[in-house]
Amino acid sequence: MIKAEHSKKLFEALESLGLKEEEVRIYLSLLKLGEALLSDIAREIGANRTTLYPYMERLLGFDLVRKSIKGKRIAYLAQEPRKILELKKRQDRLIEESLPKLQELYQNSQSSALKVISFEGLRAVRELYDEMTRDTGFLYSIFSPKELFEVFNENDGVKFLKNVEEHGIDLKELVPDDEDGMLYAQYGYTPLLGKPFKFKKRPVRLLEKTEVLNDILISYEKTAFVSYKTQSAVLIKDRFISQTHKNIFELLWQSAKKPD
Repeated sequence: MIKAEHSKKLFEALESLGLKEEEVRIYLSLLKLGEALLSDIAREIGANRTTLYPYMERLLGFDLVRKSIKGKRIAYLAQEPRKILELKKRQDRLIEESLPKLQELYQNSQSSALKVISFEGLRAVRELYDEMTRDTGFLYSIFSPKELFEVFNENDGVKFLKNVEEHGIDLKELVPDDEDGMLYAQYGYTPLLGKPFKFKKRPVRLLEKTEVLNDILISYEKTAFVSYKTQSAVLIKDRFISQTHKNIFELLWQSAKKPD
């Protein structure tokens, strides 16, 4: 007699292979009965014999059950339980063989589908900065320290830079060539905060004769535009758009002024 908890585990194990409940009941009943007619199986599991044919055909296809011809009568026997391992291996092999095609379909959908997400309000914009510093790789930013810290506080700046360090992100920043920009580039702070951030020195360059009112953030497959005035943002998930903005950033970087 199989205990209830063991029976439940057996059901879960067999159903995880894609077997339906009726198929599990048939297979377990055959393990108990040995060779049996369909009518015997139906009686054992309390089912109508005619409803069992499609389930039995699937079990035969899975090679978990085999037929035994007795004159004009057909009996069924359960294959040894080791066949379950073979079924699992076949399924794993099919999935492994299908994976490259599935990955191709996924990549095509990711590259062709333009995903735009809007963020409204200060809390939502903070979530955007978290999103942009969640992945490893590079992150480029064009922003105004003066404009930024009129909206955000020291804790926001610390959290952003801490995320950058923890995820090993290659951060480059372009800022305006004004008092706040120069102080930020040299020391990592602005007069609004009055003290430097205690983080590793990052490459920062100055944009001469350029007014920057918003923040543009660029990573491998994400481009974000943050409006300080409206406290809103737009995130575009498209690696081709990101690549274009990355190229523009690198052109600006080459011509930007290095801090003294």
